[in-house]
Amino acid sequence: MRREIEAAIIIKDDSDPYDEVDAGEKLQPVFVIKDRDILGKSTSSIELTAFSFKGTSINNISYFVEEKDTMLNIYKKESPALLQAKEYKADVIEGIESFTIEILFNNKWIKTWDTINTDKLPQMVRVSIEFDDNGKTVKLTEYARPKIGKEL
Repeated sequence: MRREIEAAIIIKDDSDPYDEVDAGEKLQPVFVIKDRDILGKSTSSIELTAFSFKGTSINNISYFVEEKDTMLNIYKKESPALLQAKEYKADVIEGIESFTIEILFNNKWIKTWDTINTDKLPQMVRVSIEFDDNGKTVKLTEYARPKIGKEL
């Protein structure tokens, strides 16, 4: 997930952001984070367009939480951004307690973001997953910086 966030893209210039690309298809890149609540637990979702590390294509990718058999599971959907192809859905992690995605904005961590409103990628993203390990809550946190179009 960190690599995909770091490879996220948006189109930012004065021209139509949905200019035609290869074979008349239109690229409509997004980077959207939503704050949700399922069973009283934090369950963020993220939808982004990014260069795929699986090949040379650009993909639409989303991570989200769904309840299954009273457990919260993280799922991933992915499909090519420029081709008419069926998306696939995969179960990534089962039995989590929470999944939180936050953006560092004006020195505060916020839980929603949409490039339609901001016209830019966030500078820093924090992803946290909590799960139960034999009665003890464990929290794993990873940070990612979108890098496309920025100096390294």
